[in-house]
Amino acid sequence: HIKLSYDRVVHRIDARRTFEETGTIREIAYGVRSLEVTLPERAAPVTFVAPADCLIKLGSEEIAFDDLRRGDQLQMVHESPDGNNIQLREITASRPADPSKWALLILQAEYDDAEVAQLDYLAADRAAIQTALVERYGVLPEQVLVLANESRIRLSRAIPEALQKAAGAKELFVLFAGHAAADDAGKVFLASKDFDHQRIAESGVPLDWFIKQLEASPVPEKVLLFDGSHVSEGKAALTQASAAEMIETIRGTRSRPGLKTTTVIAAGATGEQDHRRTSDNAGAFGFAVAEAFRGQADKDRNLRITPSELFESLERSLAGARGEALHPTMFLPNDSPPRLTDEAIVALRGLGAILRQNKIDPTEAREAFAKAKELSGAQPEAPALYSLILIKNRQFDEAQRLIEETKAAHPNFWPLQEADIWCHFSDRQYRLGVKEMTDLVARLAAAKSLPAGSDLERMFVLIGKLREFAEKASDDRSLTPEAIAALDVAVSKLGAAALEPYGRGREASLRVISGFDKNIADATDRLDISKHMFERRQMRHYITFSFDSLADAILAKVDE
Repeated sequence: HIKLSYDRVVHRIDARRTFEETGTIREIAYGVRSLEVTLPERAAPVTFVAPADCLIKLGSEEIAFDDLRRGDQLQMVHESPDGNNIQLREITASRPADPSKWALLILQAEYDDAEVAQLDYLAADRAAIQTALVERYGVLPEQVLVLANESRIRLSRAIPEALQKAAGAKELFVLFAGHAAADDAGKVFLASKDFDHQRIAESGVPLDWFIKQLEASPVPEKVLLFDGSHVSEGKAALTQASAAEMIETIRGTRSRPGLKTTTVIAAGATGEQDHRRTSDNAGAFGFAVAEAFRGQADKDRNLRITPSELFESLERSLAGARGEALHPTMFLPNDSPPRLTDEAIVALRGLGAILRQNKIDPTEAREAFAKAKELSGAQPEAPALYSLILIKNRQFDEAQRLIEETKAAHPNFWPLQEADIWCHFSDRQYRLGVKEMTDLVARLAAAKSLPAGSDLERMFVLIGKLREFAEKASDDRSLTPEAIAALDVAVSKLGAAALEPYGRGREASLRVISGFDKNIADATDRLDISKHMFERRQMRHYITFSFDSLADAILAKVDE
């Protein structure tokens, strides 16, 4: 570099000699801002120091020293002719692309339906994310595949095609950003450009189909960033569900998981929707995704962002987002073997069909149980169903032994305990039945988990009926007031959800008792009085046990 001062004659020359080096970063000491660089003309790596005033660029963008990574290729300018204590003045870095990385960006910002809000900020999100993936994360430009504002037919064709192109990747990041909505049956659909909010199922792309396409991809590490719920900005909202609630609809069960190979990060938790940032024209989630790939998520600075690193980065960014915060939710894949195989489920359903027969062949039932037990192993469904068959055939002792054996391994499998209650009451062991009801209610309280919907209703109406029958109509002298009080206290701890059907069950039995008491009071013949008193003690007048309902509850658990 030369500086001249002159009019017609040169009066002064100030010269400064600079040197340029090119090389590849081998190691970085971030704390002291030093670089160990491999130079093509030297056998041993050379250490360079980048002082605070050193200008550093990645491509055309000025960056911080901490944004440099091992493997970056450098052009360096310095003033050290002897090669000792080299203080750099300028660094221009380029980041080699990694051909094992792919990304698919699906951004649906425009909609033909005038009642569906346009999401114009997704254009800014697309540009920012695409730039971050290429310039910072090292994805080849041609390996960032973009589908923007596509029709339903185009999406249904282009998504499988894009995933097929990326089939050889080691890492695949997929972003869906746009509206999604649920139909009347609760099934979620992605909104295409030609989406019609009055014909959700007919005009949308099913979310479960989209997930199945991802699951079919052989890429070993796949992450879906799902941003399907947005503030509608003056339009009627398509759905009140959050992105996380939408993903829950396809999550599946332990035996039949919807996600076996794909990690999903949903943009917002219950009650939250993505929205435009107050400071610029970007979406809150899209901005956070771009920042993550610009380096914020790369905690160990190795140019590989794991699903956990990505999620933690999004959590940090969105918790402090301008405007309303978002709380992303991560859904991990479940690739463990199913709890029950398809063959086991078929065998269990066959056992359930035998239970529903009016007249059960004991030999057929025993053989079906042996087959179902062999296929399902130590799982509780087969013994639970077979115990009901034994109770229905009035083989109470055998049923009791099987129930007790199975309860030891599955103490919280409530259908088995309900079968145990019925076994005791059917065998006129009312004191043991009340104790089992108290134990069941206490287990439910301890587990803080009640059966759902109709199962809860049926269970506590039954318990209420049996409680009142045992106390006021049965002839079991061993049943104490303390045992009845313990049951009442246990039910009260579950709150109104249990107390209300429990109370209705008790009232139903009291009405039956009142009817018999009236008949006894009105009768004048001693034989009629004895007959009414005998019938008052018969459980069949108070409860009709539904074997089918309990069988349905057991079989409903085979997919859990």
